[in-house]
Amino acid sequence: MKILFCTNAFEVVSNGPAKFAQLLLNINDIYAQHQIRILTEDITTAIPGLVYHQNVGIPNFLKPLGMFIRMFRYHKTAMQIRKNDYKFDVLVYNNAIVGLRSGISFGNTIGFINDDNNAAVSWKNALTKMQWKKSHIFFLVEMLTSHVLKKTIANSQYLKTYLIKRYNIPENKISYLYKAIELEPSITKRVNSVTHVLFVKNDYKRGGLFILIDTLKLLKTEVELTIIGPPETAKNEIIAYANSDKIKCNFKGIVPQAEVYEQMRLADIFCVPSLQEGLGVANIEAMAFGCSVISTNTGGIPEVLDYGRNGWLAIPNNIQSLFEAFQSYFNEPEISEQKKINAIQFIEKFKLTTVLALFIQLMEEHE
Repeated sequence: MKILFCTNAFEVVSNGPAKFAQLLLNINDIYAQHQIRILTEDITTAIPGLVYHQNVGIPNFLKPLGMFIRMFRYHKTAMQIRKNDYKFDVLVYNNAIVGLRSGISFGNTIGFINDDNNAAVSWKNALTKMQWKKSHIFFLVEMLTSHVLKKTIANSQYLKTYLIKRYNIPENKISYLYKAIELEPSITKRVNSVTHVLFVKNDYKRGGLFILIDTLKLLKTEVELTIIGPPETAKNEIIAYANSDKIKCNFKGIVPQAEVYEQMRLADIFCVPSLQEGLGVANIEAMAFGCSVISTNTGGIPEVLDYGRNGWLAIPNNIQSLFEAFQSYFNEPEISEQKKINAIQFIEKFKLTTVLALFIQLMEEHE
């Protein structure tokens, strides 16, 4: 089976979908009978026989229509590749919306929906006050796409169920597949003089950074807070908000994946108390490095934390609930250690070989 995987995020790993696209290339080494190639705009130089470069070149005045321009350009290039170079059997889009055009004219087109951003949009003001936003357009297009594509793949059981409800997708047209991690799980002893808390999230407001800071200010002990993900433009606001004699704040902004992993090796606690989250791959990675994970009971996060066995699940946007989770970490060390042990055992299901096997299985269903 030959697969062409189209993704607008690849070389610069700033999110789970980009990392997943890179990991899929391992299929070529693991499976002699299968082959996968990547088509992406996010690569400096194409890799012959492996990664094709998609030229998007959207003028500034057309940026608002970027997603729709992409769907036509990716489709055109994909069909040229199939005709002239690589006759793929299955065409897959990392962003389902971009695959709409292909889904209309190429039968074996599959699309991923990696979060609930579009599906969660509120229609209250749009319908009652005619206050339409770009998010409403994306809701409608993503819903249409989910019905046009041969199959839609969500990244968690939660997201699959949520999309069925919001988009009325027939159950036989949607599956779920967890994102993989390429890490060897281990628990190593931390030697920090003060408790080191790590936050990693580009969308730091959705990730609940300010709620985390407010919670840390309530603790009786000093902590060191390292913040990764927010852009440099947010630095002054965040540093000012975190100003406290209880918090030593290290703002690192956007850093390479290797730096994220290094911080996970050092941190005692990984905490992204998200307000909304499709899965939360960073929680899985943190568990693999032996971090204690404190997060929130929302979206796909409970699946990752095995509903509290692998970490603490606080109520979203609730400082008191998050504070109680931190108190449990500090006051019940035996529970903390057991949760880390549980996590190491649990994340076997996110291992690369496991996820790739399931990915191939989903592709074979529609070959």
